[in-house]
Amino acid sequence: MNKNRIGQLDAMRGLAAIAVVFSHYYQVEVKPALSVLLFKFSPLAFIKNGHGAVILFFLLSGFVLMLPFLKNNAISYKTFLLKRILRIYVPFWFAMVFSILLCSWLSTGGISSLGSWFNSSWNEPVTVKSVVENLLLIGNYNSNLYNNVIWSLVQEMRISIIFPLLALIIMKWNWKTVLGLCLALSAISGTKNIFGYDHSYGFHTGFMDTLHYTTIFLIGGLLAKHREFIVGLFVKSSKAWKWSLLGLAYILFTYSELAMAVGNRVGLRHYQEILDDYTTTVSCAILIIIALGSARVTRLLSIRIIAFFGDISYSIYLYHLLVLFSFIYLFHGKLPLSIIYVLAFFWTILIAAASYNYIEVPAIKWGKRIGTRSKKETHQPSEPVVKF
Repeated sequence: MNKNRIGQLDAMRGLAAIAVVFSHYYQVEVKPALSVLLFKFSPLAFIKNGHGAVILFFLLSGFVLMLPFLKNNAISYKTFLLKRILRIYVPFWFAMVFSILLCSWLSTGGISSLGSWFNSSWNEPVTVKSVVENLLLIGNYNSNLYNNVIWSLVQEMRISIIFPLLALIIMKWNWKTVLGLCLALSAISGTKNIFGYDHSYGFHTGFMDTLHYTTIFLIGGLLAKHREFIVGLFVKSSKAWKWSLLGLAYILFTYSELAMAVGNRVGLRHYQEILDDYTTTVSCAILIIIALGSARVTRLLSIRIIAFFGDISYSIYLYHLLVLFSFIYLFHGKLPLSIIYVLAFFWTILIAAASYNYIEVPAIKWGKRIGTRSKKETHQPSEPVVKF
């Protein structure tokens, strides 16, 4: 497999991060009917599928985290976890501190003319309890208070803690058994909707939600394990088949919410969101296969601006809401919202670039140094899994 093509998957994160940004801009206002028709039910709906973009993040995380295990790059569990903490927490802490400070300075508790999604954040006084909960990241708490995108980081960090075990399962079990485990975990997760337990205080921050999102990581790991075979089939397929796969991925991603309607129709309303997520997962898996198997897509993802968005995707994700909320509180009633969106997007990119260069890159390098030192200390380069 071409290493450059695997590297281009970061560019997919950039495009997904932009989709998350647009989805949140879309939710700020109370939408007129025409806007809903244009973006919710039209072919442009993929632009605002922020949740689908997060599913892609999870799938890519499972894929990328699995690769070192498949390459027999052994490190200790402590080193693995420390590298994940440096990668996730350090940029996150900087963003959260800014979010909390800006919220305490600018927030007036909401703007009544804007939508309920906007007014669900920056609407309560800053407290020590809420600050500690948000900075720790992994608990079940109100993640909407300061920067509501962090619900996905809650799940990412929890699953990272157990990922070496997931990697062992992927390596030891065949794909049918792993997919069976995925279905079982999601089935158990959905029981919280039936019996009303494990309430999520933020958006999907419950521990039963973690069971379901673990399946996305498992599927990403399976995709990494069998990538040579699957991509080989794609490369050998006809042009018509390749275009059909791309069309299928587009339809499943853009209209994944139809799976919820189908679930309701067949009596699975308690599992409608899970069905939506699996529909999106299939579409994202197809897109990853296409990205790995198509030279044309590789060239597209290598375009400088797309690659740049890929580099700064995590910081875009972390900072776009605090920039958006700050600009709205500063300029609402003084500037049209359309101008505020443009200004917020421009400043998000500038801040994300600075965060990437001065916070993310040093944290990544720190983690790599720790990993290199750990390998030298173990003297066991052939060990296929993280050592506990």
